[in-house]
Amino acid sequence: MFQIIKKPALLVMAAIAVALSVPSEALASELRCGKESNAEIKRSSKSEKEKKGFGFKKKADRQKPDFSELADEGVISKETAEKINKYLEERHEKRLAEKEKIKEMSPEDRDAFFESKKKTPRVGIWTEMVNEGIITQAESDSIKEALQKKHKEND
Repeated sequence: MFQIIKKPALLVMAAIAVALSVPSEALASELRCGKESNAEIKRSSKSEKEKKGFGFKKKADRQKPDFSELADEGVISKETAEKINKYLEERHEKRLAEKEKIKEMSPEDRDAFFESKKKTPRVGIWTEMVNEGIITQAESDSIKEALQKKHKEND
């Protein structure tokens, strides 16, 4: 019934196959007996990341811009902080309206729209606010400096 294996290489390969199959069987039965599955582990780790604020947040959970903390620190005045918050909120609303408009465009109109956008020079948000008269250049510089300092402290 059983043949004696005459070649030692085949004997070694058979022993390795048996040795590798036994631990995986034991591991599989252990996982089925009350241990968490990989999907459950991934779900729990994802919720842990969300608790810590790691990664992207849902749109509804995003905070609105608030520069009153900089006003409390004396970097800018409260009136300037309110102007900045209002400007950023209005800008956000304009961008949302533009997104909706783009969705309704035909593919040709959309391509033309984006081509025209490529030709306009990009301007940073702080430069944009200075050009709009929301803040002065000095306020812009002090805000950028304070935000960079805060960012370095958080790292």
